[in-house]
Amino acid sequence: MMAIQEQRDYGIALFEKIRFDRASAEKFYGIFREQYNPELSLPDAAIEDLLAVGTFRSKEKEKAPPTMQAVRDRSFAEKARR
Repeated sequence: MMAIQEQRDYGIALFEKIRFDRASAEKFYGIFREQYNPELSLPDAAIEDLLAVGTFRSKEKEKAPPTMQAVRDRSFAEKARR
């Protein structure tokens, strides 16, 4: 991670290898540099937000897994064509 952080060309080349085009790799590298935290810690506000989302989701009803018929149903495509 430190090599990517400190060596721009190496980082961009690495991102290109995982199927980014050059422009996207450069943009992603900039985002990575801004967001990377070498201590791997999160601020308390971010942790509170994550806990709130987790708590909210745990209160949702658990849904039954979709049936094969529902997965293969393409009627939505027919509706979209109209």
